[in-house]
Amino acid sequence: MFEVMMKSKAMMEDDYGINVIGWCSDNGPDSKKGHRLMSEAFIWMIILVCWAHQINLVVGDLLGLKHELIEVIELALDIIRWFNSHGKPLRWLQQEQIFTYNKAWTLFLPVLTQWLAHYHTITRFRQMEEAVKCLYMKKRDAMIGKAGNAEKQERASKVFEPIGDPGFWKKLCQL
Repeated sequence: MFEVMMKSKAMMEDDYGINVIGWCSDNGPDSKKGHRLMSEAFIWMIILVCWAHQINLVVGDLLGLKHELIEVIELALDIIRWFNSHGKPLRWLQQEQIFTYNKAWTLFLPVLTQWLAHYHTITRFRQMEEAVKCLYMKKRDAMIGKAGNAEKQERASKVFEPIGDPGFWKKLCQL
């Protein structure tokens, strides 16, 4: 990592004329050694651990807890994952969105290292609430049929249960 840091520092100084006075990166094992070697090579440089990474680790620990809001987020992510891995039902959802809103949005999953990713994912899903519920009412059985064998159909049925539950949507709105 020290070599990567040195090459990056040289590129910033040589190509862009930047005077590098500090360095910030995560606190993984490779970066720790890189920090140590940078501070030995440049005793005047400010070298910090990225607090965004540290806070993300804390948030990751919190998401590992059992809490009602975390559980409802997991249910929503299961629904999103299911649609994203089943082409025909996903197309039906896009068509339902066009019918309901005159446009279709993309369902996406959060990237754990991106700040607010879970918030944006759930906000997008909530944006589609009426279309998701309409599709569920119109084509629930057809969507379950697209899941595959009996075991996968049983799983799809469980994944879809929250869609018809008004309490699920109410809890999602509390985020």
